[in-house]
Amino acid sequence: MMCDHDGFPICVPAELKKAYAKISDKDLYAPNFSNLVYTAPTGGGKTVITEILAAHNVVRTNRRAILAFPFVATAKEKLAFLQVVDMF
Repeated sequence: MMCDHDGFPICVPAELKKAYAKISDKDLYAPNFSNLVYTAPTGGGKTVITEILAAHNVVRTNRRAILAFPFVATAKEKLAFLQVVDMF
């Protein structure tokens, strides 16, 4: 995935980048921040973002995570990857 100089994928609109620039880390990780809705076009990194957030939460809380995929082939691909990196 190609990223710009700010670290955002190049498909992220400038307006969204400006909105994120106004938000501090404290706001992003506020205690009441428990749900996230992330939408992006095909190839926009939705799966990668989900995996990173799930892994972060597993490490931070020492709890399990469940990832649901719409296709069996995708689930098998992710299982094979997690077995290679010794996370399953």
